[in-house]
Amino acid sequence: MFAPLIEKLWAKINGSYERIAGGWQHESLRVLSGAPAYDYLTSSYTSDEIWTLISNATNLKYIVGCGTPGTGDDSVRSTTGLAASHAYAILGTYKIKNSEGTIYNLI
Repeated sequence: MFAPLIEKLWAKINGSYERIAGGWQHESLRVLSGAPAYDYLTSSYTSDEIWTLISNATNLKYIVGCGTPGTGDDSVRSTTGLAASHAYAILGTYKIKNSEGTIYNLI
């Protein structure tokens, strides 16, 4: 909900949107909120470990963001529909169960 406003504020502080391309989300969140910020490079994490990190943070009402790997061309879409080399705000985490009892983690 506030992600576009935060992005605009960060671009204004840095002089333009072009100057914030390819930056680190945690830097802007730390500067704009005054709160500590952490950066996790999750390539060595399992999907369960990533889920635990994100769901714990959202349960504690932290501001959470994530990014996708890539080469800077955010017009490329993965099979999940996410753009490559792009930043996203995480609004919440949820567990749902289908009629067969299978549980899915949703971000």
